Amino acid sequence: AQGLLLAKIADAPGSLRTDLIASYEGNEAAWEFGSLLKPRFILEGGSKILELRITGTVQVPQPIAVELKLKPRTAYILEVELRSPASFDLVRFPDLNIPDSYPDSWNKDLAWSHYKVAFITPDWLEGEKVVTMELARVYDKDFIRFRALNLVELAAGEVAP
Repeated sequence: AQGLLLAKIADAPGSLRTDLIASYEGNEAAWEFGSLLKPRFILEGGSKILELRITGTVQVPQPIAVELKLKPRTAYILEVELRSPASFDLVRFPDLNIPDSYPDSWNKDLAWSHYKVAFITPDWLEGEKVVTMELARVYDKDFIRFRALNLVELAAGEVAP
């Protein structure tokens, strides 16, 4: 039921959707990758896929991070479609007090899997703020592939009591 509610809210009129894969491809946002991660685009089943591969031994988690401008007191949903034989977790804010949604979960997804991670930003006095969001951390050698990576800003007042 929660997944259906999130999907309905994310698709509601007034919600703003940002394609993060397109922002990476167009150099529209500042991205950072762990030193062992090698990003590239591949074609799989006719779709353009962002692949990050690790070929060496992993001593420390390898983050996949992007700088985003977020609004205060705002609900967001990160929509992810990925596949990864390497262990990973999703969504961390290393410099902020926003609860992690999937910390230390150590997932592995050999088939394409969908995730919707919801979070609400704090009440920042300075208004909109540029923050670093770790989309994922990778813990093993192999790869993680993203077929969809969207950030949805929910319009105010969309959740009825």
